[in-house]
Amino acid sequence: KIDYSKPGNYRNWVDPAKLDLTCKDPFQIGLIGSGYFIGFAVSALFVPVLADKYGRKHLYLACYLLQLACYILIFFSRKIEITIFAYIVVGICASGRISIGTMYLNEFLPLKYQPIVTTFINIGDASIMILQCLYYLIISNNWLYLHLIGIISAALLIYPLWKIPESPKYLYATK
Repeated sequence: KIDYSKPGNYRNWVDPAKLDLTCKDPFQIGLIGSGYFIGFAVSALFVPVLADKYGRKHLYLACYLLQLACYILIFFSRKIEITIFAYIVVGICASGRISIGTMYLNEFLPLKYQPIVTTFINIGDASIMILQCLYYLIISNNWLYLHLIGIISAALLIYPLWKIPESPKYLYATK
């Protein structure tokens, strides 16, 4: 049995209790991370168009709900194919969450505050990678807790997102 509390012993997806990636095809292993970017790139072609056509609120909320469902699926997945599929869907939803979310928030703000708010959104988004590195360096070698933090925080945001109205600027633009 591996002692995961020792430095260098990471509890990750190579672990037989998760995806057991030790003997998997390197192409499949690479698709786990690439799936996110494939989904993001593909959805960048149509998600913003859908937001302009059908509104920000419902599409943004749908992206958030679907992304949360996929993160839960990834959490419990023991098959690499399911994990790859879930990451592609997470990438599709991330494009919607990032592009629609920033636009949606800015449409509630006066023009003079939009650049600073967008800057802080981008700083927060970029800080996630730094915080993940610090988590693995300082707090724990186990992916489980970090993933649980993501699932719980996303779940807590669903209700407020449900209550926020459609963007007044979108409603005005579409009459």
